[in-house]
Amino acid sequence: MRNRRQACVTDSPVSRQPSPPSWRMVFVSALVTSVLLCVLVSAQSPRFDLIVRGGTVIDGTGLPRYRADVGIANGFVSRVGDLGNARAAEEMDATGLFVTPGFINIHSHASVDALPTAENMLTQGVTTEILNPDGGGSVDLTQQLARASAAGLALNIGAYIGFNSAWTQVMGPADRRASPDEIERMRAIVVSGLEAGAWGVSAGLDYKPAYFAQVEEVVRVVEPAEHWRTNFPNHDRLTPESNYSSKAGVSETIAIGEKAGLVPVITHMKSQGLEQGNAGGLLAMMQDATRRGRYTAADAYPYLAGQTGLGALMVPAWAQDGGRDRMLERFKDSQQRARIATEIEQAMKARFGDRKACFFPRPSGSSSTSCASSRRRPAKP
Repeated sequence: MRNRRQACVTDSPVSRQPSPPSWRMVFVSALVTSVLLCVLVSAQSPRFDLIVRGGTVIDGTGLPRYRADVGIANGFVSRVGDLGNARAAEEMDATGLFVTPGFINIHSHASVDALPTAENMLTQGVTTEILNPDGGGSVDLTQQLARASAAGLALNIGAYIGFNSAWTQVMGPADRRASPDEIERMRAIVVSGLEAGAWGVSAGLDYKPAYFAQVEEVVRVVEPAEHWRTNFPNHDRLTPESNYSSKAGVSETIAIGEKAGLVPVITHMKSQGLEQGNAGGLLAMMQDATRRGRYTAADAYPYLAGQTGLGALMVPAWAQDGGRDRMLERFKDSQQRARIATEIEQAMKARFGDRKACFFPRPSGSSSTSCASSRRRPAKP
């Protein structure tokens, strides 16, 4: 304070005699000292609400795993490292365990009734669910998320805006081309969803009636999302014309993403049926697209089976044109039914390799062949 006091009076034209410090200077000096002491104490013995000690950290940055403590304060990860000198209101020993950020389930078919507890997800480390995969879900995201949150949430939720939902609402169940006005109505649904906070535009082009949409129609509907610099995950469309080729389906997803200016995401990528063993070729297609300047991603489930409806997997699209009632009418016609049965056999062979590889969840574990045999009507005498 002596040097500072002298410096202050040296510039004064009135007096060169030292004067006592004003109360303002004393107050500021005391305040600075107090703050410095607080910072010093804080640096020496930081306190957290929770410290997770001794775990193996996988932080999501791409670094190799490493052992560290994790300090949490005010609901946020505050520090990661050696916190041996730090204290917390609560401490947890994670020795022998992995410590990671909460996982994000980017393809969630979560039931709204399960969201208040979400025990199955939380016990796997999932803390965020992204709803409306495969092009489904509500076309009013604000209302959907409000309804999902009404009973309370055990985790975070978000949602895609679904191409299939937009297509079905505007086009109905029939196989027909979209008019310019109908394209604009579907684009408006996509934009409305993105303005409500959608993660992107999802699609399931293997599912009817969105299956009937042509590539250029899909591009026109989803391309407004380019402004949001977002993504286009698609359950790829496998068609009898391509012999149910996974390669053709992946290629179509990439093409739509490139043309629409979105990140194509191949949903639960697979090389199935007649193309089993060619996953390397699919990955090469993704790498080529990325090198062309359109980053391409994929997700894959960690098991060797898939599950969906029979209509999506095997019943030919022409038989479903117009909706369920029209399909059932075709089933009743003996000639059309024979054609449907033949094409279902072809689909099963191309998709699974054999009809015996298809099972139903109920009765548990029963094969399609055993179910068909048990339901076969006796021949008329």
